[in-house]
Amino acid sequence: MSTAKLPRGEFRNPHPDPNTPAAGKVVEALLSTVQDAHRRFADPTPDDYALARLSLDELQTRLIERTLTMPHLVEARIRLTVRASLATHCLTAFPYTDALEHAQRYQQLLDTSSTPSTLLEQYPLFGLVFSVKDCIHVQGFATTLGCSSRAAPVEPHTAEIVHKLRTLGGIMIAKTTAPQLMMHNTTHSPLWGTTRSPISSTEAEEDEFQVGGSSGGEACIVKMGGSQLGVGTDMGGSVRQPACLAELVGFKFVATPAGFRWHLPEDFMTGLPHTTVPATAPGLLARDMSTVRRAVDALEGSQASPAAWPRILHTSQYGSPEVSALIAHLVGALGDEGVQCDELGEVDAREWETAWMEHATQHGFAAARQMLATDPLIARTMFDESRLSGSSWPPHPTRLAELKQSLHARVGTDMLLTPTYILGGPVRSAAFAQLDSRHAEVWCQIMNLLDWPAVSIPLSNLRRHTRTALIHRDDEWSHFSPGMLAPDPIEGGEARLPVLSIQLVAPPGQHQALLDFAQRIAQIEL
Repeated sequence: MSTAKLPRGEFRNPHPDPNTPAAGKVVEALLSTVQDAHRRFADPTPDDYALARLSLDELQTRLIERTLTMPHLVEARIRLTVRASLATHCLTAFPYTDALEHAQRYQQLLDTSSTPSTLLEQYPLFGLVFSVKDCIHVQGFATTLGCSSRAAPVEPHTAEIVHKLRTLGGIMIAKTTAPQLMMHNTTHSPLWGTTRSPISSTEAEEDEFQVGGSSGGEACIVKMGGSQLGVGTDMGGSVRQPACLAELVGFKFVATPAGFRWHLPEDFMTGLPHTTVPATAPGLLARDMSTVRRAVDALEGSQASPAAWPRILHTSQYGSPEVSALIAHLVGALGDEGVQCDELGEVDAREWETAWMEHATQHGFAAARQMLATDPLIARTMFDESRLSGSSWPPHPTRLAELKQSLHARVGTDMLLTPTYILGGPVRSAAFAQLDSRHAEVWCQIMNLLDWPAVSIPLSNLRRHTRTALIHRDDEWSHFSPGMLAPDPIEGGEARLPVLSIQLVAPPGQHQALLDFAQRIAQIEL
């Protein structure tokens, strides 16, 4: 088996002869389900795209005003999910008939309710259609980790975050792809093949963009409107990096949220089941900040929004010239609003990356070897250096503690503004590989080692002249430029420059204030 890359739009098994026959049946069953949905519901309509542009608040208003029904909404999501599957190969399960049944039950509740506002109090996420990353358990579905050996057995229990989203009114539409064993920053596996980016160029159709990972399947389905909220995991940027590459909001909780249980292996699984540092945190992806905030409030309980801006420390270290200019421009705009912004100073990326790898791999890979069974190992994972050693080895005894102490002393209780990804947005696959050695995601890795909440914010309110002025034209960086992109798959319009993102971070306990200020930043017209 290889990590085959299927042409967009094809219904075909990427690996028709897997080592485990049962795995082949699982993949074929998914493809059959997608085909059945396509035959039944056909292609997305203009109304479907219009619905996908709405926030959860706006959808709930239409549902309450009876200008939209739940079955109509879910049918639109089904058509958009089929399109996402065809274009990007991002699914591992597609229980669309279950989603329709839930939609009909919710519609009956709405039709018989004399006070719809009371219904929203009971189900605050009424109208939310969400998807779940492959590694998160859902009863009755396999948690495959991209491994043939895990494709057939189904999970007996559901992760608490999924259970809570359902209890709060959400409807699950799909499970989505992740890399083999969760140990890669792109999304491909011998079982499911390569997940392709929803981003494309207007300049050269053969240029492939990178979807990122490990929550790459979630980024695809959310970007293309099949799901309004993606539920992923983040160990070193695995929610924030693919969100950034797909111009989405990407939020990382802490690894022990107050509002719901998040334990390994009860709620999720990885190829490193004994690793707790760096922290594997749950995370959310969406096309808009308000929907993420609504989901977090429902899961964790809402809090009053702080009135005053906090002090913000900022850095553009390990960002491209374009990202550095964006951060400088944003800091200037925040200063005009009276926000105190100060330079963080430099950090040593190599020390942080070494600490991240030491702790991630300290228990060896015996569990991963068992999960792999006879599947081939994909290229460029964190296993490459150790050759799948089953041995354990301790990390440096003081390195991480010293790094954390140093950064804690500088940041204190302030918020931190950093690059999310070195280019700040969509990246061609060739450039992605070349930039991997330039500390491209180090600020994401640092936040997992600290276990602080963080959010990647797409800054879509840049004026045209501002966005054009940010473009880097020096020889060193210009060949990494993604160029002009095709119109957004939901928004439509004309060819455009990529939307750039930055990361905002807060100490633990301030995640709701973090999202409030992130929403304010996203709304600033720059």
